[in-house]
Amino acid sequence: MTKKFLITGGEGFIGRNLKYFISNMGYEVKSLDIEGNPDYKISITDFNSLMSISEDFDAVFHLAATTAPPQFDDDPLYGFHNNADGTLNILEFAKRKNIHRVIIASSSVYGNSNSISIENDVVSIIMCKLKYPYLGFNEFLHFKWK
Repeated sequence: MTKKFLITGGEGFIGRNLKYFISNMGYEVKSLDIEGNPDYKISITDFNSLMSISEDFDAVFHLAATTAPPQFDDDPLYGFHNNADGTLNILEFAKRKNIHRVIIASSSVYGNSNSISIENDVVSIIMCKLKYPYLGFNEFLHFKWK
């Protein structure tokens, strides 16, 4: 049986590339985001909408977050609410849907930036930083899930 994964923040730079990478390995991947063209256009802060997702998943890659300093400077309470409550919602969603793996990543691989989106400026730096940590990713996906 093919494993199925959900990526929150799936329309962001890392989310899009992770989805591409995992789907090219033959796995089914769905994305969740509030922007772009995700499979689920749902905010991680909207718990009822999260719970309306009826598909089963083997794991969730939780990448959705308020990350850039300008976003926090403009509205720090929104940033806190989105990150803290949103992550709690994803963890509770996984618990209630019997998803045993939630992988949480940080955008700190980008380094410090005053820009909200820096993907066009640092692609080569990011790919260099990500190259070696993901060498074991194939083994991770083939790991026997409980």
